[in-house]
Amino acid sequence: MPTADGADASALPPELTRQALEALEAPELHATPLPSGFATLMRLWHYEEAGPWRAWSISRRSSAIDSSVLLVRKVSWDRPAEYARIAGPRAPAALPPLLSLFEARFPVESWNSLLQEATALKVLPLLPGREIPSGGARERLGLAYRLPTQTVSFEWWGAPPAEWRELAEWSSRALGAMEAWLQR
Repeated sequence: MPTADGADASALPPELTRQALEALEAPELHATPLPSGFATLMRLWHYEEAGPWRAWSISRRSSAIDSSVLLVRKVSWDRPAEYARIAGPRAPAALPPLLSLFEARFPVESWNSLLQEATALKVLPLLPGREIPSGGARERLGLAYRLPTQTVSFEWWGAPPAEWRELAEWSSRALGAMEAWLQR
């Protein structure tokens, strides 16, 4: 999988990167997995060139007993510290990635409001001929929304294509709402 800072991709051990990406691609399963019965509704990610790589997920318990519980999770990989750690004179041969996990309840009303906004979005799903920006990508952002039988996913490098700007702005608002609850 290409990284946002492609030129530095080989600077970190491949196994370390693989483990970190595994956690970022499924925040609901990292460290202590969510309790049985939770299903992930959405995942957002932001992989910065020179900063941390972060991913957020919103999950809901699908049982009728406690269906009002939504959980937001954030996994953050501190890549700058990772580079420093492996470059040190006493760097161990195999280290787990420097991952942090944050979790909070997320209000159903906020989720419903975000979904209501999302229903008004007009997004072209396919943009043929798009390539990584010249000069290399500086960051990678994306959104995956899970429906009962499929997942709809969008990912862009740096600034979103004009056709996805509305989706990117909505993603930013969703991210702001999740971060607000994670910081309480």
